[in-house]
Parts: sequence; C-alpha cells; structure tokens
Amino acid sequence: MTSRIITSTVSGAYKYRKTLYQRLLYQVIFRNKSIRISCATLLKINDNNRDLLIKNKLRPNLFSPIGGAIRYSTSITSFLKEIDFQHDGSHSKVKKDKLKRDLRGFIPAKNLFKFIDWYSTNKDREENSLHREIREELTEIKLGKLLKFTKGIEFNFLKEVTETPHSVSGKDFLQFRILRVYEISSDFEELSVLIDNINNENNENLIWVTYDDIHQGRDQSHNLIGSNSSYLISNKKILKEDIAWTDRN
Repeated sequence: MTSRIITSTVSGAYKYRKTLYQRLLYQVIFRNKSIRISCATLLKINDNNRDLLIKNKLRPNLFSPIGGAIRYSTSITSFLKEIDFQHDGSHSKVKKDKLKRDLRGFIPAKNLFKFIDWYSTNKDREENSLHREIREELTEIKLGKLLKFTKGIEFNFLKEVTETPHSVSGKDFLQFRILRVYEISSDFEELSVLIDNINNENNENLIWVTYDDIHQGRDQSHNLIGSNSSYLISNKKILKEDIAWTDRN
C-alpha cells in the first residue's frame, strides 16, 4: 500500500513539474511562436486483425482512419477571438466551407494552455464527430448506400491522445493534436453486415491494413498511411508527422 502511494505521489509530482515546464516554455520562451492545433476523433474498425482506412480527400496521397475535426459551438466565438484563433485553411472556398467551426487552426503559443483548459471542460463543442464524418466520408467516395447499415450506430471510447507540440517538416509552426479514438460498439447489431458490405464493394478509396503495415507506413500495395493511424494500434506516434495540408490565410 505504502509503495503504491509513493508511486502515485511521484507520478503526480512529475506531471505537475512537466506542466510547469511546458507553461514556462510556451507562455514565456516561445510565447509568440505559432502553434497549429487540431482536435479530432478517429474510428477503429477492425476485421480479422486488420484496420480500415479511407483515402484522405484533403491529402489524397494518404490513407487515414475514418474521422475528422471536432467542431465548436458558435457560443465560444468571443473566446476564440480572445486567444487569437485563426482558422486553418487555404483560399479555396471548398476547403473554407469544410473547415467551418472545426477545432483546427493557429494560435500563439502563449495561449495554448488557455485553449487546453477550455477544451478540458467538454463544453461548447462536440464530444466526437463520427456520426457526421461517417456520413460525409462514405458519401464522398460514392458509398452512401452503406449508410443504411449505420443507423443507430453506437461507439465505445477507447482513449485520448494528447501530443506534445512538435515541429513539422518544412513549416514554421509547431503542431499540437488532441485525438480521441473510438470503436463501434459490439452491441451494434449491424456491425458485421456493415463490414461485409464494405468488403463486397472493393472500393479503391478504402483499404484494410495490418499492424505491420501501419508500422511501415505503407500497405502491400504501397499506399501511404497517415501518421494518425498510429493511434489505432499504439498510444505513441509510430509514423513521422504528415506535412500540414493547408496554407495559412
């Protein structure tokens, strides 16, 4: 019992010191450094020890898990202005429309912990984006007919991964991501039917990948696998960071 208490105390102290160090780092030393924040949900669909990935429409050279950015409520518009949040997007109207109210954009490093503190309240934002993303992504790849097998779909939360801000190759900003991973509930009666129909379609925009494929960053057909796929099989990022797909406005 004593050993367990000591271990818990040491762990708590370490996390406290780490937080203090990070606050000093981003609120003082790198306070004006730009940080790209991205908050999203990912869906793990597994069949025979293989995970389902879908072609990323915004980065079509990559396959990633079904999922996407969490959206915020318009009620926090003033807060986003307070932390100098700028939406992530190019001048393309299509991309701007897709990014509307997405928690994906840029803030000065000095405001990072203000954002984290707000996000941790779970208020004024989606818990997950999967119902919307499944509908949008299957429709985009011409598989809208499969949506009838997703009615009443339920999800089980698996984990949340918070990455430490890190550099992105070729970019002058740091990247910070919060990713929530879910799986389809085993109580969902249509799960096996949905998987069977996905397999029957043989759609080039969907691939099944193994544990080894994800570790290597490519499947047997040499399709590139996005770095966020790491979190389907691990709590750590296995693959090198993808270059951000948008340009700053």
